[in-house]
Amino acid sequence: MPERFDRATSLAIKAALACARRQGADEVGGEHLLVGLIEVLSGPAQSGAVLGRSHVPGRSAAALVQLGIDAGRLEDAVARGAHDARLLAGLGIDLAAVRREVGDRFAVRWRTRRPRLRTDVKQALDGSRHEVRALGTRRIRGEHLLLGLLGSSVAARELLLALDIDPMAVRTTVLQVLADGG
Repeated sequence: MPERFDRATSLAIKAALACARRQGADEVGGEHLLVGLIEVLSGPAQSGAVLGRSHVPGRSAAALVQLGIDAGRLEDAVARGAHDARLLAGLGIDLAAVRREVGDRFAVRWRTRRPRLRTDVKQALDGSRHEVRALGTRRIRGEHLLLGLLGSSVAARELLLALDIDPMAVRTTVLQVLADGG
């Protein structure tokens, strides 16, 4: 059966691209997709007018908030480079300052080319199709993409762990929301 992405999923991919650009990344990775997904699933863009009537944002948003997941916190952790930044700081290197300097010098590249999707993002897209089939639906929603991402991206799981959020708890909660019709 052919699966199709819903509007929220498309918006999440665009938000991931925007996050990667803000971070000055050459590739869109699982950490960027996680930020984009959370931004769309729990953010103000979640109105019926934007995403369509078939999407029920309330349950997903409430579940994500209950788990302590916030797009701003996630993006801050990506910007800090959760693990690398601490190691470099111990050596006296300010990663944020280095990123700003590099970004200032090479910012033009974003006008000419779009960042590539990293392998973990491609695997998340494929994993979302598997999740949809397993759940017996046809439309790939943001929640399905989140499940695919949690299964395929070490970077996304490590980002959650860096914020003391259990990726398995996120998976269980999302599956429950989907089972409840959310």
